[in-house]
Amino acid sequence: MSSFLKFSRCFLLLGQMKKAVLDASAKSTSGLEQGDVFQLGHFDQCMGVGSFGQYCLADVRLEGYRLRAQVSRQMSTENSTIVHWGVCVPASCADSDVGRLLQMTTGSREVTIPERGCHRESGNGKTSTAEVVYASVITFFVLMVLASTCYHVRSMYRSGSEKQSTFRCVLMSFSVVENLRKLVQDSKDDHGLGCINGIKSVAMFFILGSHALLFMAGGATYNPGFHGEQAKLLRNAFLLNSPLLVDTFLLLSGFLFARLILIELDKRRGKVNFLVLYVLRYVRLTPAYVAIMALYATWLPRLGSGPLWDQRMLLEQSRCQSSWWLNVLYINNYVGTDRLCMFQSWYLATDTQLFVLAPLLLYPLWKYGRRAGMTLAALVAAVSVLIPFCVTYFGQLDPSFMIFTDEVVDVQSNYYFQNVYVKTHMRATGYIFGIFVGYLVHWMQQKK
Repeated sequence: MSSFLKFSRCFLLLGQMKKAVLDASAKSTSGLEQGDVFQLGHFDQCMGVGSFGQYCLADVRLEGYRLRAQVSRQMSTENSTIVHWGVCVPASCADSDVGRLLQMTTGSREVTIPERGCHRESGNGKTSTAEVVYASVITFFVLMVLASTCYHVRSMYRSGSEKQSTFRCVLMSFSVVENLRKLVQDSKDDHGLGCINGIKSVAMFFILGSHALLFMAGGATYNPGFHGEQAKLLRNAFLLNSPLLVDTFLLLSGFLFARLILIELDKRRGKVNFLVLYVLRYVRLTPAYVAIMALYATWLPRLGSGPLWDQRMLLEQSRCQSSWWLNVLYINNYVGTDRLCMFQSWYLATDTQLFVLAPLLLYPLWKYGRRAGMTLAALVAAVSVLIPFCVTYFGQLDPSFMIFTDEVVDVQSNYYFQNVYVKTHMRATGYIFGIFVGYLVHWMQQKK
């Protein structure tokens, strides 16, 4: 009886709501034949009425729609029967009331409100201890940057040279002026490999574009059918297969590391402390890496709003809160892949693992000469090609990570992404060939 009274009150309040609030709700479906299952209404208009209203995004199953999408050779999906329906209702309405209202208006027998599916204008909420700590640390470093930059600018206009003390060196390392100078200065000796920068730029351009496409394909779009039609065109193949472009960076990483190590081995006659290299890499990468993960785990959900924002960002936050330590150890591509903190972080784990293993190939290449070294490199390269072939063939998997809507709504939960795409033994080929090319370039430059 109590629930009926609450529903009746919600229903009566709905009839008294302002026109702007009622107008913010999705009235009917449109574009279902094109696969548009996001009927969002108007989120900002609903939230603009203040504490009186709330925006809810419900999952409504509509009978009679069976638009099947062929995702790959192994699977197809009926992805258009569940419609994500946005409504603006009184803030006093419970989730169950919203569900019953939508059942009445849509005729659907199955309406569910996902967790965090309703949004109220209730302020930003209480700040957690972790958020305060993160903000304090970032503020400290911002103040350090400002202080050191001011000190640097002041010292530039002072006559005479100042004594180079440890304190001054530490302070200058935070100077914006000093760091910009180092970033834009020309390399004194690039060994004739300046073209590498161009390759990096082109690869980065396509990788950024492909990742934008990835999120568009898995998000709310007006005409998702257009994506399916464009996927059939040969001219768009380079975008649909863009996950393979990441191998460009693995190849360059292997190439540059090989050049560095081989030069050092020549200089030091084989006496290179690889442990020091590992520690230096860890110290160089991890602080900035941790800062971004901490942002995900604390403030990220507060940085925006929208119909899907809380569902997506709070999920990212919970994953980083539970598995950040796997990222710090650089094993997150093998352990806890179902709760991966930042889906793009798999690359750092893979690259770091290959960095640790690379000396096992590089040292024999340098030590035993070109013939024996090249034989070993060819053998390792063949194994690195054979492993992905066997995994793909016997597992009857797709040849690469396929960008289809159902597959990329939540990338971290995708089976191929978790079990194939992020694994080092599946991505080692590019890195190994990079080492191989780096050795050849080093050998040819020595001959000159």
